[in-house]
Amino acid sequence: MNRGRSKQMKQGLINHPVIAYTEEWKRTNPDLKVYIPEGAEDNKYHADIQNKGDWFAPKVEKESTGIASWGFPIYAQATDRIYVFYNKCIGKTDFRYDMSGVMCMRYSDDDGRVWSDRIYEYPIESKDIDNPDLTVNKNWIVWQQPYVTSKGNVIAPYSRWSSPKCPCPSGYSGFRLNRYPAYLCVAREAAGDRENPLRFGKPKVFMDTEGIGIGPGARTDAATYPSLLEDGVDRILFYSDRKHWLFGKYITDEFLAEIDPGNS
Repeated sequence: MNRGRSKQMKQGLINHPVIAYTEEWKRTNPDLKVYIPEGAEDNKYHADIQNKGDWFAPKVEKESTGIASWGFPIYAQATDRIYVFYNKCIGKTDFRYDMSGVMCMRYSDDDGRVWSDRIYEYPIESKDIDNPDLTVNKNWIVWQQPYVTSKGNVIAPYSRWSSPKCPCPSGYSGFRLNRYPAYLCVAREAAGDRENPLRFGKPKVFMDTEGIGIGPGARTDAATYPSLLEDGVDRILFYSDRKHWLFGKYITDEFLAEIDPGNS
């Protein structure tokens, strides 16, 4: 990447000569608006979901020191309870404060309005890849979507990676300059083919940021860490646009039919 382009990405959209911030949120053509900051640098919330139930304004649930991040909800239908698990930094970190911590959990019995006072902590087993200092937090996050099996069990995969104190290959450092556009594709099961059981159709662009950076980090990623909602009426992909806005976008039957390998 040339120096001029790199400098532009670091500056973000605030100094972009063509597109105004007030219009930039429209770039990925969202159908539902959940979170729109008033400016490129602030963190004020604006809830504006139409015809999708009542949403109450976000609030700080518990003031504390440190960082609580990478949270994911699990709904237990049998008890009508919502559990939220998250990474909580408790001080001594190995890599990044938002990625080194303990696994914590709180729950709500009233659709997320009030949460348990108690915070439950779950240990993460030490491995050879971890910092030899056992007082240092483990490096882990949950970024995959938890899912419920046919037997009603909940599986929540999480990612671990090695400490800087352990030898490991160097990684790609340009992650803020990629992750766009976002594609969708459809797969069909190939009956009887155990070695290659899925047939994928041709992917199609679902949204694109076109490489325009936004916010202090000049993020360009489209649809990072999305969540899919299917309620029997609509199919909605909720997504973070450049880790700045939170939107929803309908995945229509017509869109899927165009990329369904069973229709080719």
